[in-house]
Amino acid sequence: MKNNVTIKDIAEKAGVSIGSVHIALSGKPGVGKATRDRICAIAAEMNYRPNLLARNLKRDALEVVVALPRKNEYSHFYFDFMRMAAADYSNHARDYKLNLRFVDMEDISSIADDDIGGVITMGYPRKDLVETVRKLSGRGIPVILLDSDLPDTGRLCSVQPDLDILGDLTAQLLKMNLRRADGDILICAGYHDFPHHKLIADRICAYFKKNHIHNQLHWINFEVPDDESVELIKTCIMTHPIIGACSVNSRSTTVLARAVEELKRTADIPIIGSELYPETYDYVKKGVITAIVRKRPYAQCRQGLYIMQDYLARGIAPDIDVIHPAVDVVFSTTLGQYDKEKGSLTK
Repeated sequence: MKNNVTIKDIAEKAGVSIGSVHIALSGKPGVGKATRDRICAIAAEMNYRPNLLARNLKRDALEVVVALPRKNEYSHFYFDFMRMAAADYSNHARDYKLNLRFVDMEDISSIADDDIGGVITMGYPRKDLVETVRKLSGRGIPVILLDSDLPDTGRLCSVQPDLDILGDLTAQLLKMNLRRADGDILICAGYHDFPHHKLIADRICAYFKKNHIHNQLHWINFEVPDDESVELIKTCIMTHPIIGACSVNSRSTTVLARAVEELKRTADIPIIGSELYPETYDYVKKGVITAIVRKRPYAQCRQGLYIMQDYLARGIAPDIDVIHPAVDVVFSTTLGQYDKEKGSLTK
């Protein structure tokens, strides 16, 4: 069978017009179900592959808005990796006549009425974000959410780490690396206003309970990784017999590592941190942080962009509406795979 099967070949075998084949394969109304099913079966039998480039050349370019949190002194911990992924993808997007437009997530309401093809943004429970995603979805514009989910907004899908795996993996790594059994555990539980931070911390606690680990657990919440937060952690460590610590988010990890190092407790307090960036790279290299569990924001955004590409350029929707990229773990022994000067921390 020839490799370059065309819709004309399918039409001849099916005994229908070329127009009917085009309608059936593009999912448009205009042919009956039985005819559509027969045409699709023949196309599959003949191993038909549509010429996506030709198809895309026939339509106008679509604008895809990428709305990420505003760049600031802390965004390099996490969100800049998503921004890098979108920038790396932008040239590839043009092959499919998709143009990326970057806006700050904080200004997302400004695009609610724009003529756009799709939106990629965060799945955070901000009122303006929730309202805008609902409005866009109501207009038939596909929205893909990153890092967390807003399932009642009509979004196309979310791409986010599996919170249960993150919690279980963090707890298991901490348990495996405790130097002694008697003492308390410190959990840097992220921000009060981020439900997914609490869900990870809850899962850590559930893991300890399930495995009959009865150490006292101490939660600390803070948003800004500043000197005050460092002192808060140091006070907890000096007040309680802390024998291990972990963090559920990237910002808290450097604060936790700094506090333990300044107290000269790195030999007896193992730390399981979140996300790899230049500061945590150095802390792992020095042995202050025992292991890093990566949520891989670069991979989240990259996968979201390719899902949007398939949806807009090929009409293919994701099979499931919550997609979990694989998480991974970094130890000092595997640090050689990453080069913070060459950008491989992003992948």
